[in-house]
Amino acid sequence: MTEATLRVRAIFPLTRAAGGGRQLAIQLAASGGEVMDPAALVGRARRLGADGLVVRLPADEAAVAALLQAAAGSLPAARGHARRRRRPPWSFPRRPTDAPPRRARQESSVKSEGCPWRRLRRPGPADAERLAFLGALLSGQRFTSTAEGQAALEQERRPSLSVLEAGGRLIARTGLAALLRAGGHLPRTVLRDGQRVRGRLWDAALVGDFQLSYGSGTSRLWTQGVIEVPAVQRSGERERRKILRRWLQVSDTEPGDWLFVRQIAPGLLAQGLAGADDEVQSRLRAASPLLALEDLAPVTPADLARLLAPRAVRLIECWQAPLVAAWRRRLRGLAGEPEAASAVASVATVLHQWLRALEKARRLDLATSALVVTAELLELVPPGRLRERFAAQRTPRDQGRDAAVLLYGLGERLAELRDALGQVRYGDDQHAEAQLYLADYAAHHPPDVTASLAAARRTAAGVIG
Repeated sequence: MTEATLRVRAIFPLTRAAGGGRQLAIQLAASGGEVMDPAALVGRARRLGADGLVVRLPADEAAVAALLQAAAGSLPAARGHARRRRRPPWSFPRRPTDAPPRRARQESSVKSEGCPWRRLRRPGPADAERLAFLGALLSGQRFTSTAEGQAALEQERRPSLSVLEAGGRLIARTGLAALLRAGGHLPRTVLRDGQRVRGRLWDAALVGDFQLSYGSGTSRLWTQGVIEVPAVQRSGERERRKILRRWLQVSDTEPGDWLFVRQIAPGLLAQGLAGADDEVQSRLRAASPLLALEDLAPVTPADLARLLAPRAVRLIECWQAPLVAAWRRRLRGLAGEPEAASAVASVATVLHQWLRALEKARRLDLATSALVVTAELLELVPPGRLRERFAAQRTPRDQGRDAAVLLYGLGERLAELRDALGQVRYGDDQHAEAQLYLADYAAHHPPDVTASLAAARRTAAGVIG
């Protein structure tokens, strides 16, 4: 290895811990391996979207440190001894791989053979302020800042490794607890490769490719939120929009991000955002298709398909009961909406989209929540009350009729799926899915409910008029 080159034995991504961002591990060798220019190595890391480097150094550490220091620039790098291995999805994030040993952590800053890879500091008031803000978000309470903490945040606008580690552990722990409470602790029969499998959240047969991974948007939301929320509260509309675009990431989100956003949405809105509640709620729904589906807010078919991907579908498998509870609340409030006809049509459209997504993904075994709320639909949204509301708002007859037909048509759509799956024979690819859906349908849709919904749809014009 010369002064201008490095010998690279392996490059691989590390497991993405909650709030830790993308960490790329680079294993160097004193001999052998691929000879690379340091600038080319850093360029490859940037193209892969790395937020930091964890470098396993050979014997000649000082020379390598000097080379990488010159090439890395603003990309944080640190020494480490990371091993390539896959952790189970329920494991909690460990100490960040770019953190120093415990003894070295006592120093205000750590240098790697004369190379200051990243400034590390002891936990202080700024870290305490960030963790208190995260706790308030997760508990749905109003955050009360301290003068000392806000002053410290002005000096330390970037979080320390120790607060990222502590926050990551808290996020992972509360996320897994939420999945368990939602239904992951109960045995459930679901599909895996077209076959029925029964188990709980932690059973390996059901885990498959699922991993509760988190992106950089999660860490930005809570570590910078303690600074951005006060800025939003005192800013005008134009400046507020800039802050929200900078602060709330809506693209490149992971399954862990979806669950985290769903958990902190009530707490974030409870902070008092000076009239920005609707915009914040809209950005949170864009960041989390799970939150959008639970709120029955407008959502694209592509986002619904992401929820049913193998690496994320475990969320929906565990989240059936919360979906039912949220949909009940949303449906009960339809008649009180300022624009009731538009609200009814929007909610019904999302439910129809969800059924189409389940059908396309061949996961109608996850239609339980839709079956439950549709069976209660006439109680949740009584046709008579809807008629009165439309009359009070002077809703055009065609608009009200179309909205009611779409809503009460859910019952006939579910019946059509029952009839289609009833034709699936033993040995066909969809046999297991058909059996699970038919059993759910029989359990939640008695014949009188199906007939009542069909009648309400056929007579929608009379009901509304």
